[in-house]
Amino acid sequence: MSNGTLQSLDRGLLVLELLSQAENGLSLQELCDRLTMKPPTMHNLLRTLATRGYVDKTRRPVRYRLGSGPQALVQRQSRRGLLRRVEAMLPRLVQALPMVDQVQYAEAVGGEVLTVLRVDRVQPERMQRPHSTLSAYGSASGLVFHAYWPAEQRDAHRRRYPFEESANALWPSVSALDAYLAQVRQLGYAVPPSSSRSWRMAAPVFGADGQLAGALGAYRSADIAPTDEAEQTCIDTITTSAAELTQSTEQT
Repeated sequence: MSNGTLQSLDRGLLVLELLSQAENGLSLQELCDRLTMKPPTMHNLLRTLATRGYVDKTRRPVRYRLGSGPQALVQRQSRRGLLRRVEAMLPRLVQALPMVDQVQYAEAVGGEVLTVLRVDRVQPERMQRPHSTLSAYGSASGLVFHAYWPAEQRDAHRRRYPFEESANALWPSVSALDAYLAQVRQLGYAVPPSSSRSWRMAAPVFGADGQLAGALGAYRSADIAPTDEAEQTCIDTITTSAAELTQSTEQT
């Protein structure tokens, strides 16, 4: 201990600060020279940081760079703040939109699209956490993810759930699905076609890094078909609310 600080922790943080400033990383000797540490001590420190994902090691030449750990911490903190804002928003939305039966927020977890938060009109004071799986081919929130996923993530999902098995009954062809996804990106929301009188829509929410963080959506059952005016009001309200959530992530 020195001046009330833990020396090994202090050294580890100094290493992370140095690596964050080095575009091409630093060698073991460069780190030793800058922090006046012996190579064996520095090696053990780097190995510890690497096991937690805070440092990456490259070969030929051997250099050390900042890992994904620090960014993951920031993302987790940002996600918690975003979910708190979503929880406060959903009850207000379900009361402001008399045409809908429920509003929800979905996230992609492990390659699946899940409803993580939901509020029903019948019990607007009860926050549900169903973590139920949504179809990326048929649900409004799933189609938002399908539209905004990076190509490699979208392709991975299609390999896991082949179009012929999971979406053939929903879309006449892959090209028809891709054309609709392009429309989602152009409009900024999804209102998927339905053979029943049910109605659903969703809009994307982006994180501070510009990547898709979630989808804010609304659902109406098949008992009463909404008017065109009510549909547009819902679309405008949900897309505006999703944009507010996106803006809030940029400010944190």
